[in-house]
Amino acid sequence: MARKPVTFDLAIDHTIATGVYSNIQGISYSETEFILDFARVIPQSTKGKVVSRVIMHPRNAKYFFNNLKRSIETFESNHGEIKIKDDEPKNIGFRSDAVESPSEDHVRTPKEE
Repeated sequence: MARKPVTFDLAIDHTIATGVYSNIQGISYSETEFILDFARVIPQSTKGKVVSRVIMHPRNAKYFFNNLKRSIETFESNHGEIKIKDDEPKNIGFRSDAVESPSEDHVRTPKEE
């Protein structure tokens, strides 16, 4: 028997609803969590600022990934393929000295993988 989808009635504060712009993202993880940092970097600069951080359980990170993948596929079927230039870096990452793992596992960054 198929499960009935769960729906939520979520409230959103005005300051959150306005959102923040991010043009670079970083992902760190440990055995118990994923940390998604969203940052803004000024073009032609190597310095930026993390404007939002989301921490989630690995299972929720996988749900998020699947949902984002479906959303991109739907977007592209409605609006065409999202083009990525061949000369754009494929693995953009950044380090944050403030990231510490709550467990004994080391938080990994793209440079360490």
